[in-house]
Amino acid sequence: MTSNFVWEWINKAGLEVLFLNEEQTLVTASGIIVGELNWITFKLRYKVECDRDWNFLKSELALESNSEKKNLNLKRKRDDKWIVNEQVRNDLDGCDYIDIMTSPFTNTLPIRNLKLKVNQPEIIKVAYIKVPELEVSSMEQEYTRLDKSKLPTRFLYRNLSNDFKAEIEVDKDGIVTDYPGIWKRVTF
Repeated sequence: MTSNFVWEWINKAGLEVLFLNEEQTLVTASGIIVGELNWITFKLRYKVECDRDWNFLKSELALESNSEKKNLNLKRKRDDKWIVNEQVRNDLDGCDYIDIMTSPFTNTLPIRNLKLKVNQPEIIKVAYIKVPELEVSSMEQEYTRLDKSKLPTRFLYRNLSNDFKAEIEVDKDGIVTDYPGIWKRVTF
């Protein structure tokens, strides 16, 4: 099954287009983000691969900004070791997902994978990718399912390093529709 999504940034100039392909054994997301952060205009292309249960496998990112080009490759091995640009990153041990700073899509990985119970917070570690620097660091986040419906549509997200929080709305497939004040999914 292939789906397409578009988000616009609410709080600054930016747009994301995502092509999501869900096969029997693999989920592949290919996206492009164009935007401006701190007076730097950028274009970020990314590809994220997960297994069918939304366990992160690998990602490739390519960023262009101010005539500078950067690439980033991440892979999570079966022993949970992370490889970033061909280097083992022990500081990422315990991370289960990635979070691309400029994308609402990466919130879908834990939302789909964790199968959260209502009002029971779950703390996770993610490999957080800062844009436009393409720097990777370990970060703790918390997700809490807020609604009781069979297909949940509301989650509370918290960044535990700075206590930022947002109530995220998703569709029946766990894809973000509204990230208040930051992203809003648009339809054509």
